Amino acid sequence: MHRAISTFDAQYKLLKLVGKNIETKKGINKRALGYLDGFIKAAMREKQLDIASEPAFAVFRMIYERVFEKEAGENYLGYSTDSISDDETQNGVEIGAFDFSFWSQTGREPKGWYGCFRDEDEKAAKANME
Repeated sequence: MHRAISTFDAQYKLLKLVGKNIETKKGINKRALGYLDGFIKAAMREKQLDIASEPAFAVFRMIYERVFEKEAGENYLGYSTDSISDDETQNGVEIGAFDFSFWSQTGREPKGWYGCFRDEDEKAAKANME
């Protein structure tokens, strides 16, 4: 899990360098937060850990604080918990769980989180090219 945390921390730093952020013009990126939740929950399930336990919450908190810094991490974790039933968040959860499965089977760096930071303009441009 420490390797995954380091990976997400590095990925977020790269995303910020190219102007992407968890906070967008439309608000907090629920898909990106959902991705982290899905990835973490899938990892916990594989280790047969209770995702509703206090130790599990501590893992979520540690990851969020490492990637987004302490105060912001706590805010985003709360926001993620509050928006868990949202369709966009659930889409991110599915992507994160799939990426964990890929990572655990291949050992290759999970990269699905990058796609969660595409904005609508990029999606529209890509759709027009296809």
